[in-house]
Amino acid sequence: MRPPFSADDAVTWAREFYGLIASASLLPSETDCNFKLRAEDGRCFVLKISNAFSGAELIDAQNQVLDHLSRKLPGSGIPRVMADSGGR
Repeated sequence: MRPPFSADDAVTWAREFYGLIASASLLPSETDCNFKLRAEDGRCFVLKISNAFSGAELIDAQNQVLDHLSRKLPGSGIPRVMADSGGR
């Protein structure tokens, strides 16, 4: 079951955790809650709120795969994982 969050929640968390002033729209997902964020300057991001049942190991593995692919295939459009404003 997907986490029950709204686009307004995504806008709030983008500002609070990443310092982004952005609009948000819900993206399709089977188990997570994903939002496309469009920052004021036109940059686009995906905010992924993982399902609590996924477990930290799966989330870490997903992040490691994205990091690996973005390093091996620069310019391919593969999303990069960003640390929040607290460095997490």
